[in-house]
This record gives sequence, structure tokens and C-alpha cells, in this order.
Amino acid sequence: MNRLALFGSNSIVKLSIGLAVAAIWLNPKELDFRERHLEANNIMVLVSKPIKNPVSEKHVDHINSLYSDDRIRYTSCLFLSFMWKDNFCREVGLYESQCSYLKPSLRKFYDRIEDIGFWGKWWIYEEKMKDFDVSPAEWSDTSVLNLGVVNPRGFTIS
Repeated sequence: MNRLALFGSNSIVKLSIGLAVAAIWLNPKELDFRERHLEANNIMVLVSKPIKNPVSEKHVDHINSLYSDDRIRYTSCLFLSFMWKDNFCREVGLYESQCSYLKPSLRKFYDRIEDIGFWGKWWIYEEKMKDFDVSPAEWSDTSVLNLGVVNPRGFTIS
């Protein structure tokens, strides 16, 4: 009985260590985020304006502006990676950017997070790019589509 209990806890420990090593190994890098962003940007260029999802378009444009201003930063915490926005680019020599008392506090860090990477995936980017080629405005006006619900007997109910 005692050996069985040790075997069970030992396998749980091995599984936990294996999952931790896998999470560290699959932790996405900054280059992975850049690749995902460029891929999304290229896809959004190919989609016509009337059918673009405004949430996806706004997110890609926002990340583009952060990259052009050099205000996007990468931080890795073993299991998790964060892409976050900074107030200034790295080369700015203003007093506000240099003074440690004016730096953003860790309590407000969650407001600056642009994306969270875990298990080989950038989660917020994936969520924002879902249905990137489906505009909600396209489906809001049902009178244009004249959709009705068909009941089992074949009669159309408007």
C-alpha cells in the first residue's frame, strides 16, 4: 500500500516537472510575436474593407503604430511571455523617460499588456484575429438578407 502511494505521487511529480519543462520550452519569443503580427498584417491587407472585422483591423493598426514608434517591449517570465507598451521609445533622452520615479509601477503593468504568450501561442492576438474577415456590420441588417426561420413543417416564420 505504501509503495503504491509513493508511485502515485512520484508520477504526479514527474508529470508536473514534464509540463513545466514543456511550458518553458514552448514559451513564445519576441520573434514569434513579430512573425504572427506580420502574418496578420499581410492577411488584413488582402481582405477588402467592407468585410474586415473592425476589432482585428484596429488591433493590427495599434500594434503597427507601437512598432513604428518603437514602444513595444518583450518580457519573458519562464512560463509566460508578455508584449507590453512603453511610454517612450528606447532612444528618447527626455527627463520623463530617464527618471526612475516616473516609470510606470508594477501595479499598473496589466494596463500596458498587449499580449500574453503561453504554450507556443499569443493568446490575445489569436482572440482578436478570430473571424478577421467577417464584419459584424455585414450581418447587423437582416432586412437586406431577408432571413427567416424555417420550422419543421416547412413554413417560414419572419
